[in-house]
Amino acid sequence: DIHPITGQTSLVQDNLSFLVVPADNPVIYTLLGAFSLLWFYWVWLNAAGIKDAGEKVTPSIGWTAALTVYFLIVALGTVAAFLFPSFIS
Repeated sequence: DIHPITGQTSLVQDNLSFLVVPADNPVIYTLLGAFSLLWFYWVWLNAAGIKDAGEKVTPSIGWTAALTVYFLIVALGTVAAFLFPSFIS
């Protein structure tokens, strides 16, 4: 059976969330789900886009902005998993 929430996109797992059961550890499941190939590719695309979007934008500013947004999204997901653990299970 395909889980209605976690199995919506595809059956291929590109993250580490398959290592834990979401009902037992929703916060760890959310944190491990943030370490995926597609998320890292998304961060790289954002950093490259920010760097190329402006004339005075250095690569370090692009990477800092992209990583800040990534970590904010991970923190928001972790807080949501901590506050509402039954949503993932």
